[in-house]
Amino acid sequence: MKKHLIVIGTAVLLLVVGLSGCLDGDNQDTTQLSIALFNVEPSTINKGETANLIWNVTGATTVSIDNNIGNVGLSGTRIIYSIQNSTYVLTASNSNTSKTVTTQIIVLDTSESDDDDSVINLPPTKPTMDGASEGIKDTDYTYVIQSTDPDNDKIQYIINWGDGKVTETEFLPNGTASMQIHSWATPGRYIISVKAYDNETLSGVTQYAVLIDVWLIDDEIKGYLVDEDSDGKYDLFDSSETGEKTDVEKQDDGTYLIDIDGDGEWDYVYDTQQDLLMDYDPPEPSGILGFELPISSPVIEVGDEFFVTVYLDPDGKEVSFWKISMSFDSSRLEVLGVLEGDDIWLFDEGTTGTGTITDVQAWTMDDYPTYSTVLCRIKFKALSVGSAALDFTSQKIGGSNPEYTITVSENSNTVIIT
Repeated sequence: MKKHLIVIGTAVLLLVVGLSGCLDGDNQDTTQLSIALFNVEPSTINKGETANLIWNVTGATTVSIDNNIGNVGLSGTRIIYSIQNSTYVLTASNSNTSKTVTTQIIVLDTSESDDDDSVINLPPTKPTMDGASEGIKDTDYTYVIQSTDPDNDKIQYIINWGDGKVTETEFLPNGTASMQIHSWATPGRYIISVKAYDNETLSGVTQYAVLIDVWLIDDEIKGYLVDEDSDGKYDLFDSSETGEKTDVEKQDDGTYLIDIDGDGEWDYVYDTQQDLLMDYDPPEPSGILGFELPISSPVIEVGDEFFVTVYLDPDGKEVSFWKISMSFDSSRLEVLGVLEGDDIWLFDEGTTGTGTITDVQAWTMDDYPTYSTVLCRIKFKALSVGSAALDFTSQKIGGSNPEYTITVSENSNTVIIT
């Protein structure tokens, strides 16, 4: 009986001691601070190369690395670039303790190595370029290009002229300027692109803009006046925004009228001398219940295309329809088209024959205009030198009231073709 009591008592005593040990363990900080990894891979590099700094820490509340890296996460990778041998120190801490560990990177300077493959080749400098920035087509222009190479290598120049042609020079002694001659066959704005090459690396690109038989307009409208035949007078406007080419006309004062949308009406006036763009203010038509033909330049050249614009000023009366026929000298002029006028009119372009245009007419069902309007625009082309008459054989205008209806039998204008 005593044996059993002793065994039981001993077991109880061991159980109490074990429980006591467990309770005491709960009051201890069991977190173990460990720096499992802190290395540079690769640990040896050539000057100018990079390496990876790698670390892995457990049980820390803060981890930091010196050499301007600062606080980092418990694990990670950082690309480092060093030009000399360097030591990196990692410090890890928690509430109970702190640990540090170091790693080192070895940087080899290979600039004086006998092995040329290990030498870092530096590119040539971005070339300079000097030459004409504007000119006319089919004319030679000279450009001087120069670059230098920091390694004293020979240099080749590669020139893209912007017209599909590329020039590559021979390899020249370092710093040698190259003189290049080029011409362009068609009007336009060309961007020359130039690079230098030392047989290993390319320099940056130098770009140079050249205007050939064009004048840049960079204003409310953007594009170029183009001199197609290099005669010193611009012939059309090439829009940078729409890509469309539309009519222009030089005035006696040297300014140019520009039809920006190709509708046969002038929209802008541009002064090349002052680089000034202005809205076009059309001349006021004169005459009551009649027509006039204001031609912006009554003296034109063979091959020119021009518009005759027909206006009507009803002097406050309500006009509801109009109709015209006309004759012209077909040996001097060719009709390219009869275009509608202001959009208040429903329009019929009539019939064009040899030397005649008949039954051009328009009408409106409401909103009878009492103000000056454009009835139509007739586009002509000058065929031969001489004086060409434009004669209206009949004109009829009708209004909302029968007393406004009249017929005008004659009206004419003359164009001088040179």
